[in-house]
Amino acid sequence: MSEVARRVQPVAKKKRRSKPSTDKRVATELHSKIVRARGVCSWSLHHADPCAGRLECAHIIRRRFAATRTDLDNALCLCAKHHAYIDSHLAELINLVGVDEYRRLQAKADGGIAATGLSPLMFWRGERKRLTEIAREKGLL
Repeated sequence: MSEVARRVQPVAKKKRRSKPSTDKRVATELHSKIVRARGVCSWSLHHADPCAGRLECAHIIRRRFAATRTDLDNALCLCAKHHAYIDSHLAELINLVGVDEYRRLQAKADGGIAATGLSPLMFWRGERKRLTEIAREKGLL
């Protein structure tokens, strides 16, 4: 094939893959909104220490673990002050949620998305749908 013929050949477009990033972002935002809608700092229910700052979604198992990132059992509604405190005091966090619950969530996180049998795309699509339904039921959407 000549150089000119190669230049005028149509280039086949690469098939665009769907990415879970949009579903993951929306699911994460909905998760945070649902948790913050609890309306009270979980720390203040068990301690006399006064709250300070806005309510935030505090993950029990860090957000980097996809399998528990949007699990509503894996989040506490905390004021900014207590969220900062809990992030650096793991023993206090475990006392707040209980050892058994912490271990259950850790095991789920360790299993990852693979334990669900779904691809990341299907996992995040499902989480987005599930959390959208919950948010609608709670009047948040």
